[in-house]
Formats: sequence, C-alpha cells, structure tokens
Amino acid sequence: MTVFRSLIGFKAWTFSNYIENPGKKRKMNHIAKKATVTAIGLLLGTYMYAMVIGNAANSTIVSSPDYEALKVETRSKKENFAENESQKEEEITTLEKGLTESDSLDEDELSAEEESTVEADYEEEEQEEEDEETDSERIERVCQKYKSSLVEEPSKLSYHHFHVDNRNKLLYCFIPKTGSSLWKAINAILTGKSNETNASNIDSYTAHFVIRPDSLQHYRPKKRNQILQSYFKFTVVRHPFDRIVSGYTNKFNPGQKWFKQFYGTKIIEKYRPKATTEEIESGTPTFPEFVDYLTDPETVSAPKIDAHWIQYHRLCHPCNIEQDYILRFESLKEDTDYLLSSRNLTKFVTYDYNPPATNSDKVKKFMQELRIEKILQLYEVFKFDYAP
Repeated sequence: MTVFRSLIGFKAWTFSNYIENPGKKRKMNHIAKKATVTAIGLLLGTYMYAMVIGNAANSTIVSSPDYEALKVETRSKKENFAENESQKEEEITTLEKGLTESDSLDEDELSAEEESTVEADYEEEEQEEEDEETDSERIERVCQKYKSSLVEEPSKLSYHHFHVDNRNKLLYCFIPKTGSSLWKAINAILTGKSNETNASNIDSYTAHFVIRPDSLQHYRPKKRNQILQSYFKFTVVRHPFDRIVSGYTNKFNPGQKWFKQFYGTKIIEKYRPKATTEEIESGTPTFPEFVDYLTDPETVSAPKIDAHWIQYHRLCHPCNIEQDYILRFESLKEDTDYLLSSRNLTKFVTYDYNPPATNSDKVKKFMQELRIEKILQLYEVFKFDYAP
C-alpha cells in the first residue's frame, strides 16, 4: 500500500492511521505474551528446583554410613536438574512461539510503560528490516509476488508521463498530485525549454500547460527502448490517501468546471439517490460519493482512469521499467537536493521550496466521513501503493 507504495516501502503514514492500529494491538499482545512465557518459565524452574531440594532434604535423614551414597545421589540429581533446565528452556521457547502466534491475551492488561517499551522495540525491529531491503529489491520482490496483477506493458498514456531530458540523460515519470509542478519546472530548465534558472519562477500553469516537455510517446520504439535502458529513471510518490484527498479537493472546487462537468455530474447522478437536477448540475460530489466512484468495480476495471487518482503502477510501470531513484513528496526538498547534487546539476538550476504543511488532520477529517467498510475497499484498490 496500487504499486509504488507497496513497491517502495513508503512508511511516512500507514493505512492504520485512519482506522484502527492493528500493529499496536499486536505489539501490546506481544509483551503480555512474553510476560506469560517468563512466568511459566519461572514456575517450571521453581518446581524442578523444589523437587531437587526436597529430595535432597529427605536424603539427609539417612545414617552416616550412607554418606557416600548420598553424595552420588545428590550429584546425580544435580545432573538431572541441569538436564531439566535445558528441557525447560526448550519448553519455554516452544511456549513463546505458540503464544506469539496466538491472540488470547487482553491488551488492556498492559501498562503504559510496557506498551511504550514494546512499541519502541517493534519500531526498531521494523526499521532494521526496512533498512535491509532497498527500494529496487522491494520492487523486484513485490513484482515477482504479484506478477499477474502488476506486470503489464506501458500504454500510450503511460509513455506520455515519462518526460525525457536528453541533455542530462534523465527520465522523469510524473505522477499528478505528487509535487509534479516543481519537477516539470526543473525539467524545463534542464532541457533548455525555459530561460529561467530558478524553477520557482515558473508558475504551475506554465509548467503544466505552456511548456511542452519531450515525452516517450514522441519516440519510435527503438529509440524509446534505448532511452529506457540507458537513462537515469526516477519518480515522486505520496501517501495514497493524502493524494486522493488532494485530488478531490483540487478537482472539485468551484474553479474546476471541466472536472465537475465531466466527472462530478456523473458521480452525483450514479451515487446519490434521488439527486435533484440542480444537485447534479452543480458537479460537486461529496467525498464519500467520490470514494464510491473510485471503488466501483467498473471504475477499477476501466482501461483508462484519470491520472490524478490512478494507481502508481498503472502510470510508471515499475515492474516493467525499473526506477533508479524514488523521491517522496513528504521529503521532496531533501530528495530533490540529493538527486540534483548526485547528477552534478545544481549549477544549472536552483529553486525555492517551502515544504507543504502536514495534511494528516485534513485527511483524517475526510476519512471520518467514510464507513469502515468503504475505507477497507479504498485501501484494497490502492493496496500496491502502500508498504508491504
């Protein structure tokens, strides 16, 4: 969580932020289970120790001539105790494994301190696991696992979204609502289509509609394949729910007449029972109605979906076109600085960038308008845009 998020492991936010946190419950269960295992281990050890001491105490009631026999018996009991200790450790390991796989303990039994400790342990473990796998490795693994769903030849629409920079051998797959205005402006400067040197001086309208970048669809198959094989390929991604909310608020505001007429009227007519003519003509669906449209099987299976809310893998085809670098919208300035520096391009282009304000409260507000079943359906549609 739909491929890029699942493919790239983008964990700035998680799906559980908007419904419940199943990981939290799992973490809290974990410490309760470990506490139970420890208690069982102590009971087993205490029991075996008491048996040895009790038997030894009974043996001291013998007469002096039996002293040597008592030493042999005691030594034998100690050896048995050591063997029992080893068996106890094996039993504890088995119990711990069994309890870890079960969900029988109540999370309410955990203290806040224990919960905090477990959460910290899990975060550290998850970070270690995440650090062990690169973006490319994650993409390859997910593509292999879901090959039938994700491996498909890029379409003409997809090639349109790959912008070519022949000067610097760059290939940028732009995804709407992920900060594409900035990178379209940078591309215009690097390719010489703009005389500006500061990308921030190129407004969004000019970047999107006035400057026409070279795209892969303009090249013949042989040259296109050469570019795909030899150019440095990258894209920018964003949390899927954040992108969906951004697409909704941007495309169904009063200034977006085309989107309201082409999409809004149809959405209201189909998903709002007993809608009036005036409501339909307004072209402004509610957010739940917009999500009804996104999760409708007819929309999901449609051969063409608007680029502002299509899944990442249907635009950039990471299972067919390997990406060399993936930038995150949430850390766009740092990632852009790194890319430009690593490609020795900072002398050609500059930009002023203020990171956007966090959208988490806004997204949560919109998600609260949805039933839990609908949130799950929405996640299912965009599940490959999430981390595995």
